[in-house]
Amino acid sequence: MSIEAPTSGTDSSVNARMLELRRHHEEADAAVLAAYGWSDIPVPPFCLATDADPRAFEAFESEVIDRLFALDAKRAEEKRIAGAGTETKAKGAKNAAAKKGRGGDGGQASVEL
Repeated sequence: MSIEAPTSGTDSSVNARMLELRRHHEEADAAVLAAYGWSDIPVPPFCLATDADPRAFEAFESEVIDRLFALDAKRAEEKRIAGAGTETKAKGAKNAAAKKGRGGDGGQASVEL
């Protein structure tokens, strides 16, 4: 699907459509924040119109990025903890199988030339 500039209509209808699109962007941002459980973060205007808007956008962006980094670290730690038990068991089974296959020689091999 391609998006083209309107070829008919007045400037006010184009502006109204742009404002509606901007509102949808803000609603989408709010929905994503709600999905993460972060509804406490205020969504700034999609287009910066006042002197305060750039600061609001920077605060929004900074808070979201900080929370994403924290969430990533938390999930990595959970994955590490969950994998530590299964990884240790898997290594133990693999080592036992390897020793059994080598006849218990402890991994020492001799080569005659």
